[in-house]
Amino acid sequence: MTRIITNFTTNVLERIKLAYELQTDRSLCNRLKIKPNTLSQWKTRDTIDLKIVLSACEDLNYDWVVKGIGNIFSEHVPNAPEPKDIPKEHIITYIKDYWTKADDDERSWFKVQFMKSFPDYKDWLASNKLL
Repeated sequence: MTRIITNFTTNVLERIKLAYELQTDRSLCNRLKIKPNTLSQWKTRDTIDLKIVLSACEDLNYDWVVKGIGNIFSEHVPNAPEPKDIPKEHIITYIKDYWTKADDDERSWFKVQFMKSFPDYKDWLASNKLL
């Protein structure tokens, strides 16, 4: 029996790394909340637990993650609270706390998410001579 290698798993994992600007398999494992040996098994067997992947990447477009087509990010983020429900002080405190604890990969992910959520942020940086 001949096995056809599709590299499906590798393609999915590489797209996730690209979307979140992850540089290492370790950072990918952290993002997916899996152990390195799980990742290794997925790659070796060319199988993947899409339930784990998709729950860790809810903001990514399913078609892009799985097939490589369409926009990287989905239009709707499930269970997102209404802005009026979150006091701005909580947001500021959370961002400061997150940033001080985050590693480089997590900060890269945050920057991507922030730019996606606030497209005019880059213009703001430039107008304030921070770019």
